[in-house]
Amino acid sequence: MKNDLHILWSVRNEQWSIPQLSERMSLSQKQVQRKLKQWAQEGWIHYIPGKGRGNLSKIEWKENLEDHLLSRLNE
Repeated sequence: MKNDLHILWSVRNEQWSIPQLSERMSLSQKQVQRKLKQWAQEGWIHYIPGKGRGNLSKIEWKENLEDHLLSRLNE
């Protein structure tokens, strides 16, 4: 499991912009956008990029990361 995905899960109840996520994950904004698209393709999240000024991207979780980690620990 990737550490960046854990960081995203930890801020799931807050609204963050791409530049804020970039700083939090210590990645460039392009890398954050690529990771968000990758995780959307993997089925972890539903990612809706913000279009235009002041429109924040939206991230909806499809999978509960805590449940997934607990099930892996129980295996």
